[in-house]
Amino acid sequence: MPIKRSSLGLIFIAIALVAAGCSDHGPAAPESDPLAGLAAATRGDSAPSQSPDSLGPGHFVGTLYGYEPDRDSAASAVRIEGARVTAYIREEANDRVVAGDQVASVLTDAQGDFRLPTLPSDQYVVTFVPPAASPYRGGWTTAQAWQHSGDYPWYIMLPRK
Repeated sequence: MPIKRSSLGLIFIAIALVAAGCSDHGPAAPESDPLAGLAAATRGDSAPSQSPDSLGPGHFVGTLYGYEPDRDSAASAVRIEGARVTAYIREEANDRVVAGDQVASVLTDAQGDFRLPTLPSDQYVVTFVPPAASPYRGGWTTAQAWQHSGDYPWYIMLPRK
């Protein structure tokens, strides 16, 4: 299914550069932590504020790109095929974001596009993990699923390792 692309209401997510093998979500995480080794995302969101009547279920859609910092622009970034996009219930422990139970997972298609299924209205941690052979680094962000969350596609930029 094609992703609606409009110049209004886009969500842009750029994965922050972090030292290799580190995580931005606090002290060393156990090996089973889905956020271990991923960089926290910096996101700008032009979606309108949620109102009490729009807090129903929603989904997340977008396109995953890889880029070379200081060389590529959004126009020259490559689309990443076969990356795992996974949603987890967002939890907090010791003032840090924690990925709780996994609720959905999909692979990006040949165009780097993804669409997670409809999820209950809640806060989620979403991870982006490129294939092992990919030259790009994985990342994560948090998001609220709501009635119109799927109306604002994400553009996720993963930096080169």
